[in-house]
Amino acid sequence: MIVFEETAFNETRIVYMEVRDNYNSKKVYYNSTLSIFLTPDSLPCHTGHLDFDFESHQQAITKMNELVKIMQAREEELLKLHYIH
Repeated sequence: MIVFEETAFNETRIVYMEVRDNYNSKKVYYNSTLSIFLTPDSLPCHTGHLDFDFESHQQAITKMNELVKIMQAREEELLKLHYIH
């Protein structure tokens, strides 16, 4: 379980992530959404994904990379613990 942007979820349940740019009805950009899709049994809601809105496309990409780094660090720590025992 990790906490990302004040939301806790099981990172091992992530199946897909994407960044989507959002535009208003006049086709004017207003923000970007990082969507994290999880296995169906991972969330109490029916959507199966978590959405995080950011002010820019680059900020959303940066946050996605940050999440990947958090996940990789946790995996490395778990592997270290596995090899110790």
